[in-house]
Amino acid sequence: MTTWRVIPENVHAFERLRALLDGGRAISFVGAGTSAGLYPLWGGLVTLLLEATKKRGRGSDDERAYWLKQRDAYPDQVVRGIKTALGDGIYAEVLRHVCRSKAGPDGRTSGYRVIPSAPAGTS
Repeated sequence: MTTWRVIPENVHAFERLRALLDGGRAISFVGAGTSAGLYPLWGGLVTLLLEATKKRGRGSDDERAYWLKQRDAYPDQVVRGIKTALGDGIYAEVLRHVCRSKAGPDGRTSGYRVIPSAPAGTS
């Protein structure tokens, strides 16, 4: 497998980027995919919110069936309805639980633990 280091221009670009970062003249960017697997995707989040309505006795079975049916086509509207049924406090509590930090023994989240060791130039 070919790596980014095989192309001489990549090595030069990497060294230049490292110098800019070390000098505080650039920032690195890590995309949203870094947290993939740590937190649910949109459909999974809506499902967790739906489960919270049932567990808390909020919303009717008919509403839950409707929200589940509309989840993929109209996620924003579905979440708005679920939030109304749960109320702001319970909604926020569920989101805090789902989106809580999932740190490992080293204090970093498992997804972000690999960033310092990832080879530059990968995506």
